[in-house]
Amino acid sequence: MKLNKTISLVGALILAALLAFPQAAGATVCDNVANTFQSEFGELVPKPACPPANSSTTPGTNHLTTTAYLPTGNPGERRLLVMYLTSDGKNLQETYEQRTKYQTIQKPIPAGTFKVLTVLVTYPQTIDTNSITLLQNEQVKINNQHADFASSHGYSEPIVQFNFTNVQIPGSNIPEPHTLTGVHDALGNWQATKNLNTSDFDFVVVLNINPSMSEGGKSYPGSPAPYFLYMGNFNTWKTILNATDFSYIARAAYHHEIGHYWGWQHDWISDSPDPFITAPILFGWLDTDGDGIPEILDPCPYGRICPLPNLLNRAAIDPMALILPPEVYVKWAEGRHPHVPREPDVVEIEQALRMMTPKQREESLVKARKLGAILEMFEKASRKLNSKTN
Repeated sequence: MKLNKTISLVGALILAALLAFPQAAGATVCDNVANTFQSEFGELVPKPACPPANSSTTPGTNHLTTTAYLPTGNPGERRLLVMYLTSDGKNLQETYEQRTKYQTIQKPIPAGTFKVLTVLVTYPQTIDTNSITLLQNEQVKINNQHADFASSHGYSEPIVQFNFTNVQIPGSNIPEPHTLTGVHDALGNWQATKNLNTSDFDFVVVLNINPSMSEGGKSYPGSPAPYFLYMGNFNTWKTILNATDFSYIARAAYHHEIGHYWGWQHDWISDSPDPFITAPILFGWLDTDGDGIPEILDPCPYGRICPLPNLLNRAAIDPMALILPPEVYVKWAEGRHPHVPREPDVVEIEQALRMMTPKQREESLVKARKLGAILEMFEKASRKLNSKTN
């Protein structure tokens, strides 16, 4: 009867913890976001990205944006889930771009070291001999911003870094700067750059500050590598660019347009601090589940659990496996050994409950109650059998 008593005790502890948990903890906005991930995508995201809703009161912009970059088995890509929610995280809310949610296979991901070829198109009105140095200075600042962010969050190295190669080519020698093919051909025909191959780079960036034109930037998410982006004269400059001008251009190219290649959309509204184009948590750059790994690099991100077959095989002798969801049970069992006769306490069970969404906690409560009823019948049948044999 030792096993029976152990199961009864575990069942009672789980019932007590489940009944006490909602009153003790309450449902937070992040709990609501986790629930919505499950209801909208059928995915467990226990520790989601849940930045505050944008402070704007304009319809279509006052939503909470949440993202989840989930591993696919290919290190260079993620399954990206995006939702736009009411400020409490409970319901979808349409943005000004008529989106409520979507998912996509995201490649490239916002992590790693990227080789970047930057083609600075020269015009005597806007570019001089000092321009390439000013551009290089801003590129150093971009890398430093990523390094400072990593350091401020306790990471051993930056999540993102760029290895820059810069070339200059006269505007008259690049008849079509708006396409990768046009840039590739122009580089091959220009003596100073004929040995460069665009396929050797992850990104090819054209900075075309043509004083006779006014145009913005353009990127092409979903296209194959090398990933091409174009930056035009978005501020209608007509004089030689200074350091401040290049800081604007660098941010537009290496934060904004490259951000589109990482999955960012303009309606990922968030009150994000400079220098980044959006809240870093939406790129998976924060550690939401407390394991010390930013979610974009975490093999089991957002509190999700990687399957551990050896633990699941031992689950048959652990009554907790009958009540907890499998992915939560695996994490529960990681620090424990089911074959060791040690009953859990309420604190340990509450820790397991915190890995679960409110919906999962309700389901586990139902299972615990059913288990309790079965155990009562088991004990009754056992007592009856014992009385007959005596």
